[in-house]
Amino acid sequence: RTFEDQNPGVTVEHVGTSFWDYWTKLQTAQAGNQGPDLFIQDICNVKGRAKDGVSANLEAYLKADKIRKDDYLASDIESCTWNDELYAMPFSTDARYLFWNKAHFEAAGLDPETPPKTLAELESFADQLTKYSEDGKTLEQVGFHPRLGNNIFVQMVWSQGGEFFDQDMNPTINTDKNIEVIEWWVRMVNKYPVRAFNAFSTQASAAAVSPFIQGKVSLLIDNNELAWKIKDLAPDLRFGVTAVPYDGEENRTAWSGGFTLEISAAADKAKQDAAWKFIRYMTGPEVQSNLTETLRWLPCLVDSLDALKEGADANELAIIEESKYRRHFDYVEASPQWWGYVDPQISKLEQGELTSARKAMDLAQAELLRQIENYRKTS
Repeated sequence: RTFEDQNPGVTVEHVGTSFWDYWTKLQTAQAGNQGPDLFIQDICNVKGRAKDGVSANLEAYLKADKIRKDDYLASDIESCTWNDELYAMPFSTDARYLFWNKAHFEAAGLDPETPPKTLAELESFADQLTKYSEDGKTLEQVGFHPRLGNNIFVQMVWSQGGEFFDQDMNPTINTDKNIEVIEWWVRMVNKYPVRAFNAFSTQASAAAVSPFIQGKVSLLIDNNELAWKIKDLAPDLRFGVTAVPYDGEENRTAWSGGFTLEISAAADKAKQDAAWKFIRYMTGPEVQSNLTETLRWLPCLVDSLDALKEGADANELAIIEESKYRRHFDYVEASPQWWGYVDPQISKLEQGELTSARKAMDLAQAELLRQIENYRKTS
Protein backbone atom coordinates (compact mmCIF):
# COMPACT_ATOMS: atom_id res chain seq x y z
CA ARG A 1 0.00 0.00 0.00
CA THR A 2 2.78 2.44 0.88
CA PHE A 3 4.58 1.69 -2.37
CA GLU A 4 1.44 2.20 -4.46
CA ASP A 5 0.74 5.50 -2.70
CA GLN A 6 4.23 6.64 -3.61
CA ASN A 7 3.97 5.37 -7.18
CA PRO A 8 0.59 6.31 -8.70
CA GLY A 9 -0.27 4.21 -11.72
CA VAL A 10 1.65 1.14 -10.53
CA THR A 11 -0.36 -1.73 -9.06
CA VAL A 12 1.20 -4.73 -7.34
CA GLU A 13 -0.74 -7.96 -7.86
CA HIS A 14 0.59 -10.31 -5.20
CA VAL A 15 0.43 -14.03 -5.98
CA GLY A 16 0.54 -15.81 -2.62
CA THR A 17 1.65 -19.41 -2.13
CA SER A 18 3.31 -21.42 0.60
CA PHE A 19 7.08 -21.06 0.94
CA TRP A 20 7.80 -24.71 0.13
CA ASP A 21 5.47 -24.87 -2.88
CA TYR A 22 6.61 -21.52 -4.25
CA TRP A 23 9.88 -22.64 -5.81
CA THR A 24 8.40 -25.51 -7.83
CA LYS A 25 5.44 -23.41 -8.99
CA LEU A 26 7.71 -20.55 -10.00
CA GLN A 27 10.05 -22.81 -11.95
CA THR A 28 7.14 -24.51 -13.72
CA ALA A 29 5.54 -21.19 -14.65
CA GLN A 30 8.80 -19.75 -15.95
CA ALA A 31 9.50 -22.85 -18.02
CA GLY A 32 6.20 -22.19 -19.79
CA ASN A 33 6.97 -18.49 -20.13
CA GLN A 34 4.10 -17.72 -17.75
CA GLY A 35 6.10 -16.54 -14.76
CA PRO A 36 5.47 -13.33 -12.79
CA ASP A 37 6.98 -10.03 -13.91
CA LEU A 38 8.82 -9.73 -10.60
CA PHE A 39 9.87 -12.59 -8.35
CA ILE A 40 11.88 -13.46 -5.28
CA GLN A 41 14.60 -16.10 -5.73
CA ASP A 42 17.61 -17.80 -4.17
CA ILE A 43 20.73 -15.62 -4.25
CA CYS A 44 22.99 -18.62 -4.79
CA ASN A 45 21.88 -19.46 -8.34
CA VAL A 46 21.25 -16.10 -10.00
CA LYS A 47 23.95 -16.79 -12.59
CA GLY A 48 22.05 -19.75 -13.98
CA ARG A 49 18.89 -17.72 -14.51
CA ALA A 50 20.89 -14.93 -16.10
CA LYS A 51 22.59 -17.35 -18.49
CA ASP A 52 19.27 -19.01 -19.39
CA GLY A 53 17.57 -15.70 -20.11
CA VAL A 54 15.06 -15.99 -17.26
CA SER A 55 16.09 -12.81 -15.42
CA ALA A 56 16.45 -9.39 -16.98
CA ASN A 57 19.70 -7.43 -17.04
CA LEU A 58 19.47 -4.57 -14.50
CA GLU A 59 22.49 -2.50 -15.52
CA ALA A 60 20.52 0.18 -17.38
CA TYR A 61 18.28 0.70 -14.35
CA LEU A 62 21.26 0.93 -12.01
CA LYS A 63 22.90 3.59 -14.16
CA ALA A 64 19.72 5.60 -14.69
CA ASP A 65 18.99 5.74 -10.94
CA LYS A 66 22.64 5.98 -9.91
CA ILE A 67 22.44 2.88 -7.70
CA ARG A 68 25.86 2.08 -6.22
CA LYS A 69 26.84 -1.58 -6.01
CA ASP A 70 29.24 -0.61 -3.22
CA ASP A 71 26.22 0.06 -1.01
CA TYR A 72 25.75 -3.72 -0.82
CA LEU A 73 28.08 -6.39 0.49
CA ALA A 74 30.55 -7.48 -2.19
CA SER A 75 29.69 -11.18 -1.76
CA ASP A 76 26.01 -10.46 -2.46
CA ILE A 77 26.78 -8.40 -5.55
CA GLU A 78 29.12 -11.10 -6.86
CA SER A 79 26.40 -13.73 -6.50
CA CYS A 80 23.98 -11.51 -8.46
CA THR A 81 26.45 -10.88 -11.29
CA TRP A 82 26.94 -12.76 -14.55
CA ASN A 83 29.43 -11.64 -17.21
CA ASP A 84 30.18 -8.56 -15.10
CA GLU A 85 26.57 -7.35 -15.16
CA LEU A 86 23.87 -7.43 -12.49
CA TYR A 87 20.76 -9.58 -13.00
CA ALA A 88 19.28 -9.46 -9.50
CA MET A 89 19.13 -7.11 -6.53
CA PRO A 90 20.14 -8.49 -3.13
CA PHE A 91 17.08 -8.29 -0.89
CA SER A 92 17.58 -10.24 2.33
CA THR A 93 20.18 -12.52 3.79
CA ASP A 94 21.32 -14.55 6.78
CA ALA A 95 24.57 -15.93 8.20
CA ARG A 96 25.80 -18.73 10.49
CA TYR A 97 27.16 -18.25 13.99
CA LEU A 98 28.21 -20.28 17.00
CA PHE A 99 25.80 -19.92 19.92
CA TRP A 100 26.82 -20.98 23.42
CA ASN A 101 24.88 -21.44 26.66
CA LYS A 102 26.66 -19.54 29.43
CA ALA A 103 24.90 -21.36 32.28
CA HIS A 104 26.05 -24.71 30.87
CA PHE A 105 29.61 -23.37 30.70
CA GLU A 106 29.53 -22.32 34.34
CA ALA A 107 28.12 -25.69 35.44
CA ALA A 108 30.95 -27.46 33.59
CA GLY A 109 33.62 -25.21 35.11
CA LEU A 110 34.25 -23.36 31.85
CA ASP A 111 34.59 -19.59 31.48
CA PRO A 112 31.11 -18.44 30.34
CA GLU A 113 32.63 -15.48 28.48
CA THR A 114 35.15 -17.54 26.48
CA PRO A 115 33.67 -19.65 23.66
CA PRO A 116 35.78 -22.11 21.65
CA LYS A 117 37.87 -20.52 18.90
CA THR A 118 39.28 -23.65 17.21
CA LEU A 119 37.86 -27.01 16.18
CA ALA A 120 40.02 -28.68 18.83
CA GLU A 121 38.55 -26.42 21.51
CA LEU A 122 35.04 -26.99 20.18
CA GLU A 123 35.54 -30.75 20.50
CA SER A 124 37.04 -30.46 23.98
CA PHE A 125 34.27 -28.17 25.22
CA ALA A 126 31.62 -30.46 23.74
CA ASP A 127 33.05 -33.44 25.64
CA GLN A 128 32.93 -31.50 28.92
CA LEU A 129 29.40 -30.23 28.33
CA THR A 130 27.72 -33.47 27.26
CA LYS A 131 25.59 -35.18 29.93
CA TYR A 132 24.03 -38.64 30.09
CA SER A 133 21.51 -40.15 32.48
CA GLU A 134 22.84 -42.17 35.43
CA ASP A 135 22.49 -45.43 33.51
CA GLY A 136 24.36 -43.89 30.56
CA LYS A 137 21.62 -44.75 28.08
CA THR A 138 19.91 -41.39 27.68
CA LEU A 139 21.39 -38.17 26.41
CA GLU A 140 20.28 -35.32 28.65
CA GLN A 141 22.50 -32.56 27.26
CA VAL A 142 24.47 -32.44 23.99
CA GLY A 143 27.68 -30.44 24.05
CA PHE A 144 27.85 -30.00 20.28
CA HIS A 145 26.71 -31.96 17.25
CA PRO A 146 27.50 -30.72 13.72
CA ARG A 147 24.12 -31.78 12.33
CA LEU A 148 22.04 -29.96 14.91
CA GLY A 149 20.95 -26.41 14.21
CA ASN A 150 21.39 -24.86 10.78
CA ASN A 151 24.80 -26.07 9.71
CA ILE A 152 26.49 -27.82 6.79
CA PHE A 153 29.91 -29.39 6.28
CA VAL A 154 30.76 -26.65 3.76
CA GLN A 155 30.81 -24.06 6.56
CA MET A 156 33.32 -26.08 8.57
CA VAL A 157 35.60 -26.75 5.60
CA TRP A 158 35.69 -23.11 4.51
CA SER A 159 36.47 -21.91 8.02
CA GLN A 160 39.56 -24.14 8.11
CA GLY A 161 40.91 -22.99 4.76
CA GLY A 162 39.52 -25.80 2.63
CA GLU A 163 37.92 -25.25 -0.77
CA PHE A 164 35.74 -27.38 -3.01
CA PHE A 165 36.80 -25.73 -6.28
CA ASP A 166 39.93 -24.10 -7.64
CA GLN A 167 40.02 -20.71 -9.38
CA ASP A 168 38.91 -22.31 -12.64
CA MET A 169 35.98 -23.98 -10.85
CA ASN A 170 37.44 -27.47 -11.13
CA PRO A 171 36.39 -29.69 -8.19
CA THR A 172 38.92 -30.08 -5.36
CA ILE A 173 36.76 -32.10 -2.99
CA ASN A 174 39.38 -34.69 -2.03
CA THR A 175 42.19 -32.39 -0.87
CA ASP A 176 44.04 -33.17 2.35
CA LYS A 177 42.57 -30.15 4.14
CA ASN A 178 38.99 -31.09 3.20
CA ILE A 179 39.53 -34.67 4.31
CA GLU A 180 40.98 -33.50 7.63
CA VAL A 181 37.86 -31.45 8.38
CA ILE A 182 35.48 -34.20 7.25
CA GLU A 183 37.27 -36.62 9.60
CA TRP A 184 36.71 -34.15 12.44
CA TRP A 185 33.02 -33.82 11.45
CA VAL A 186 32.47 -37.59 11.46
CA ARG A 187 34.32 -37.98 14.75
CA MET A 188 32.03 -35.37 16.35
CA VAL A 189 28.92 -37.17 15.06
CA ASN A 190 30.11 -40.55 16.28
CA LYS A 191 30.76 -39.32 19.82
CA TYR A 192 27.08 -39.92 20.47
CA PRO A 193 25.58 -43.44 20.45
CA VAL A 194 23.12 -43.68 17.56
CA ARG A 195 20.11 -44.79 19.62
CA ALA A 196 20.70 -42.22 22.33
CA PHE A 197 21.14 -39.39 19.82
CA ASN A 198 18.14 -40.42 17.70
CA ALA A 199 15.96 -40.49 20.82
CA PHE A 200 17.32 -37.08 21.81
CA SER A 201 16.65 -35.65 18.35
CA THR A 202 13.11 -37.07 18.23
CA GLN A 203 12.28 -35.57 21.61
CA ALA A 204 13.81 -32.22 20.67
CA SER A 205 11.94 -32.12 17.34
CA ALA A 206 8.63 -32.88 19.04
CA ALA A 207 8.95 -29.65 21.00
CA ALA A 208 8.93 -27.70 17.70
CA VAL A 209 11.53 -25.29 19.03
CA SER A 210 15.32 -25.26 18.82
CA PRO A 211 17.00 -27.61 21.32
CA PHE A 212 19.26 -24.68 22.18
CA ILE A 213 16.23 -22.70 23.34
CA GLN A 214 15.11 -25.75 25.32
CA GLY A 215 18.46 -25.74 27.12
CA LYS A 216 19.29 -29.19 25.75
CA VAL A 217 22.30 -28.18 23.64
CA SER A 218 25.30 -26.20 24.90
CA LEU A 219 26.92 -25.18 21.60
CA LEU A 220 25.04 -24.81 18.34
CA ILE A 221 25.73 -23.46 14.86
CA ASP A 222 22.64 -21.69 13.57
CA ASN A 223 21.57 -18.60 11.69
CA ASN A 224 20.78 -15.15 13.03
CA GLU A 225 17.06 -15.86 13.45
CA LEU A 226 17.82 -17.96 16.50
CA ALA A 227 18.92 -14.91 18.49
CA TRP A 228 15.56 -13.18 18.00
CA LYS A 229 13.63 -16.38 18.70
CA ILE A 230 15.45 -16.65 22.01
CA LYS A 231 14.34 -13.11 22.91
CA ASP A 232 10.74 -14.09 22.22
CA LEU A 233 10.65 -17.60 23.67
CA ALA A 234 13.38 -17.74 26.32
CA PRO A 235 14.27 -14.17 27.34
CA ASP A 236 16.04 -15.37 30.49
CA LEU A 237 18.41 -17.69 28.62
CA ARG A 238 21.99 -16.52 29.11
CA PHE A 239 23.82 -17.06 25.84
CA GLY A 240 26.54 -15.67 23.61
CA VAL A 241 27.08 -15.44 19.86
CA THR A 242 30.44 -15.64 18.11
CA ALA A 243 32.10 -16.67 14.86
CA VAL A 244 32.18 -20.30 13.84
CA PRO A 245 35.73 -21.41 14.81
CA TYR A 246 38.15 -20.55 12.03
CA ASP A 247 41.81 -21.14 11.29
CA GLY A 248 43.33 -17.75 10.51
CA GLU A 249 41.58 -14.46 9.84
CA GLU A 250 41.65 -15.10 6.08
CA ASN A 251 39.35 -18.10 6.65
CA ARG A 252 36.79 -16.29 8.80
CA THR A 253 33.56 -17.28 7.10
CA ALA A 254 29.83 -17.20 7.77
CA TRP A 255 27.96 -19.45 5.36
CA SER A 256 25.08 -17.44 3.98
CA GLY A 257 21.93 -17.88 1.98
CA GLY A 258 19.46 -15.18 1.10
CA PHE A 259 16.97 -13.94 -1.42
CA THR A 260 16.99 -11.61 -4.41
CA LEU A 261 14.39 -9.67 -6.32
CA GLU A 262 14.50 -10.27 -10.07
CA ILE A 263 12.59 -9.05 -13.13
CA SER A 264 11.37 -11.48 -15.75
CA ALA A 265 13.21 -11.13 -19.04
CA ALA A 266 9.94 -12.13 -20.73
CA ALA A 267 7.96 -9.20 -19.33
CA ASP A 268 7.23 -6.23 -21.58
CA LYS A 269 9.12 -2.96 -21.07
CA ALA A 270 6.31 -1.20 -19.20
CA LYS A 271 6.01 -4.02 -16.67
CA GLN A 272 9.78 -4.25 -16.30
CA ASP A 273 9.91 -0.53 -15.54
CA ALA A 274 7.16 -0.88 -12.95
CA ALA A 275 8.87 -3.91 -11.43
CA TRP A 276 12.10 -1.95 -11.11
CA LYS A 277 10.30 0.77 -9.15
CA PHE A 278 9.10 -1.87 -6.73
CA ILE A 279 12.60 -3.35 -6.45
CA ARG A 280 14.00 0.08 -5.65
CA TYR A 281 11.43 0.45 -2.89
CA MET A 282 12.04 -3.02 -1.41
CA THR A 283 15.82 -2.66 -1.50
CA GLY A 284 15.81 0.92 -0.25
CA PRO A 285 16.65 2.12 3.27
CA GLU A 286 13.08 2.13 4.65
CA VAL A 287 12.21 -1.47 3.88
CA GLN A 288 15.73 -2.79 4.41
CA SER A 289 15.86 -1.26 7.88
CA ASN A 290 12.58 -2.99 8.79
CA LEU A 291 13.52 -6.48 7.54
CA THR A 292 14.96 -7.72 10.81
CA GLU A 293 12.05 -6.47 12.89
CA THR A 294 9.36 -7.86 10.59
CA LEU A 295 10.91 -11.02 9.09
CA ARG A 296 13.99 -11.69 11.26
CA TRP A 297 16.15 -11.47 8.14
CA LEU A 298 19.28 -9.38 7.81
CA PRO A 299 19.23 -6.50 5.31
CA CYS A 300 21.57 -6.53 2.33
CA LEU A 301 21.98 -2.75 2.28
CA VAL A 302 25.14 -2.08 4.29
CA ASP A 303 23.86 1.18 5.78
CA SER A 304 20.70 -0.56 7.00
CA LEU A 305 22.80 -3.33 8.49
CA ASP A 306 24.93 -0.79 10.34
CA ALA A 307 21.81 1.06 11.52
CA LEU A 308 20.82 -2.06 13.46
CA LYS A 309 23.70 -1.35 15.84
CA GLU A 310 21.69 1.43 17.47
CA GLY A 311 20.12 -0.05 20.58
CA ALA A 312 21.54 -3.52 19.88
CA ASP A 313 22.72 -5.74 22.73
CA ALA A 314 26.09 -7.53 22.73
CA ASN A 315 24.79 -10.60 20.90
CA GLU A 316 23.03 -8.55 18.24
CA LEU A 317 26.19 -6.52 17.70
CA ALA A 318 28.14 -9.75 17.23
CA ILE A 319 25.58 -10.91 14.65
CA ILE A 320 25.82 -7.65 12.71
CA GLU A 321 29.62 -7.62 12.67
CA GLU A 322 30.03 -11.28 11.83
CA SER A 323 27.48 -11.09 9.02
CA LYS A 324 29.99 -9.03 7.04
CA TYR A 325 32.02 -12.24 6.58
CA ARG A 326 29.16 -13.89 4.70
CA ARG A 327 29.89 -16.29 1.88
CA HIS A 328 27.44 -17.97 -0.49
CA PHE A 329 27.77 -21.39 -2.07
CA ASP A 330 30.08 -21.46 -5.09
CA TYR A 331 27.99 -21.42 -8.25
CA VAL A 332 28.85 -24.25 -10.63
CA GLU A 333 26.93 -24.12 -13.89
CA ALA A 334 27.24 -27.84 -14.53
CA SER A 335 26.03 -28.74 -11.03
CA PRO A 336 24.31 -25.89 -9.17
CA GLN A 337 23.72 -28.13 -6.13
CA TRP A 338 27.15 -29.72 -6.16
CA TRP A 339 27.22 -30.29 -2.38
CA GLY A 340 24.63 -33.01 -2.96
CA TYR A 341 27.46 -35.20 -4.25
CA VAL A 342 29.47 -34.78 -1.05
CA ASP A 343 26.91 -35.04 1.74
CA PRO A 344 25.77 -38.63 0.95
CA GLN A 345 29.38 -39.81 1.22
CA ILE A 346 29.74 -38.06 4.57
CA SER A 347 26.53 -39.77 5.73
CA LYS A 348 28.02 -43.14 4.76
CA LEU A 349 31.04 -42.34 6.90
CA GLU A 350 28.81 -41.41 9.82
CA GLN A 351 26.85 -44.64 9.48
CA GLY A 352 29.93 -46.84 9.07
CA GLU A 353 29.17 -47.84 5.48
CA LEU A 354 32.52 -46.29 4.57
CA THR A 355 35.49 -46.12 6.93
CA SER A 356 37.91 -43.95 4.96
CA ALA A 357 37.24 -40.23 4.54
CA ARG A 358 39.71 -40.21 1.68
CA LYS A 359 37.82 -42.93 -0.16
CA ALA A 360 34.53 -41.13 0.49
CA MET A 361 35.82 -37.83 -0.87
CA ASP A 362 37.45 -39.60 -3.84
CA LEU A 363 34.02 -41.03 -4.67
CA ALA A 364 32.37 -37.61 -4.36
CA GLN A 365 35.08 -36.06 -6.53
CA ALA A 366 34.67 -38.74 -9.21
CA GLU A 367 30.86 -38.45 -9.27
CA LEU A 368 30.95 -34.66 -9.54
CA LEU A 369 33.57 -34.79 -12.29
CA ARG A 370 31.36 -37.25 -14.16
CA GLN A 371 28.38 -34.93 -13.81
CA ILE A 372 30.41 -31.97 -15.09
CA GLU A 373 31.75 -33.96 -18.01
CA ASN A 374 28.25 -35.13 -18.98
CA TYR A 375 27.01 -31.54 -18.81
CA ARG A 376 29.81 -30.36 -21.09
CA LYS A 377 28.97 -33.06 -23.62
CA THR A 378 25.28 -32.16 -23.78
CA SER A 379 25.31 -28.38 -23.31
